[in-house]
Amino acid sequence: MLDKVICNNNGVWREHRKGGFLRGFVRNTFFSLITVFLVYISFNQAYHLDFLHVHYVIQIIIYVMAIVLFIWIVKKLINWMTSFRVKFSVELIISLLLILFFAHELFTPYFYTENYLMQAGLEKIEIYQQLSNPEIHGDERAELAEEAVVKGLAEAYSLTGFNPPSLGPLDQIEIQNMKRSFYQYHLVIEGKYRKQELANTFRFTFQKDGLDFKITGFSARQQ
Repeated sequence: MLDKVICNNNGVWREHRKGGFLRGFVRNTFFSLITVFLVYISFNQAYHLDFLHVHYVIQIIIYVMAIVLFIWIVKKLINWMTSFRVKFSVELIISLLLILFFAHELFTPYFYTENYLMQAGLEKIEIYQQLSNPEIHGDERAELAEEAVVKGLAEAYSLTGFNPPSLGPLDQIEIQNMKRSFYQYHLVIEGKYRKQELANTFRFTFQKDGLDFKITGFSARQQ
């Protein structure tokens, strides 16, 4: 039986009833996860502010205003959901989905097999190699860079007119090692340039960008 419903200073609703602890816990978790989700999505687009050359103080103000706005939106959402008879079930299901979403974002490579990650990495490396082709210019080169590297790097190359350092055509590419690391994975390959006796070792770092894994950095070492 419901005794009473109150709202604390933080705007989080709490219910006092038999079994109300579980409902209050789910509601508070739902409130926190939705807020973090909105902040996460907005921060994923924060690199646009860097390209606008916005002063860091202005950036901080924008971030704070965004967080306050998101908290207000979530409070309104919770108040609106109080009219639902299945509100508890909706909050529980959405909370579980958000937990799964954050787990996927934090440990993305662990949701894929090694063969898939290696094949996806080699495909992006092959595209990346085409950037060294002197016959490719302008929009075509920008499209290749966008397909091979993460969005932030691709936009930086597009705005500055600077292209990423290219590998050049490699022969006999062999994968030496693959290692997952939280939301990224590293692929170590070995290959030779044409008419070169010594092999070169390259270490590529990939992370999920949209629906694909893309290159976020690489280093080279000659053996």
